[in-house]
Amino acid sequence: MTPPRQIATTPEFGGGRATIPPAAPSTTEPAPNNVAHYLSFDPDGGVSVHAGKAEVGQNVRTSLAQAVADELRLPFERVRVVLADTSRVPFDRGTFGSRSTPDMVPRLRRAAAAAREALIDRAAERWEADTSALLSRDGSVVHAETGQALSFVELVPEQWLDVPFDDDTPLTPATEWTVAGTSAPKPSARDMVAGTHRFASDVTLPGMLFGRTLRAPAFGARLESVDLSAARAMLGVVALHDGDFVGVAAPTAHLAGRALAALRARWTSPERRVSDWGLYDSLKKEEGQTEGGRQLAERSRQEAGSVADALPSAKRVLRATYTNA
Repeated sequence: MTPPRQIATTPEFGGGRATIPPAAPSTTEPAPNNVAHYLSFDPDGGVSVHAGKAEVGQNVRTSLAQAVADELRLPFERVRVVLADTSRVPFDRGTFGSRSTPDMVPRLRRAAAAAREALIDRAAERWEADTSALLSRDGSVVHAETGQALSFVELVPEQWLDVPFDDDTPLTPATEWTVAGTSAPKPSARDMVAGTHRFASDVTLPGMLFGRTLRAPAFGARLESVDLSAARAMLGVVALHDGDFVGVAAPTAHLAGRALAALRARWTSPERRVSDWGLYDSLKKEEGQTEGGRQLAERSRQEAGSVADALPSAKRVLRATYTNA
């Protein structure tokens, strides 16, 4: 096991210390497969889940907590989820393609299941008991016959478990889930209703500026000239003109908007105006054409193999035309 990356003391961990192991260093490496990468056992008896996903409205903070709560036999409200903090979570390729639940939930289930069995093993060793007589319940390992109990805090004083897991780690069958599949409170709901939840737009850093970009008034219009003097006269405003790009930055979003409105730009009229109704046909017609040496309708392509050769071998071919605004 690689030594832990850091020891952080934060209110989120009940004022205690949370030890986080290092993340995988390369995008070519598989996801980490050690419990310590994903779970830490907090001094207040809760468990923190560390995941590289971001909460962007899909409510993944709730679903990941439910999965871990089920495997550890822990009440949902005692599971905290730390997301997307790259100094505290393991490597992750990103939040995209609706992959948070199908990728992270099975991985966290395996980590939590391996942790549960490791906790039971520790309790069995301490009591010199058979593991079959022990079970995990409400943040403790309990001896079913004697009623003895050892809390997760007592069993994991170091707050993390150096225990590997793999795809074959036994999981709790769906028929035995008691948390997943039930209605659980959204962890951040109260803060959102009260207006205290911090969104990305609420995050500020020392010296941070808010930027706005000048846009062309019509498709195909070209910038002839721009006067930045009025914007630059505003306190704290930075205005930039570089080729076709014109932008402003200011200490507040409101001031950035005022600075953008103060710009005086002259544009050439496009040779041919394109309406919303004819935009897609126009883009298809211009593909591959040039204007003054400049490629029109530029787009990136990735080609692999021949579609014409592949279609005859397809079992079923579906044909349709889609336009996407």
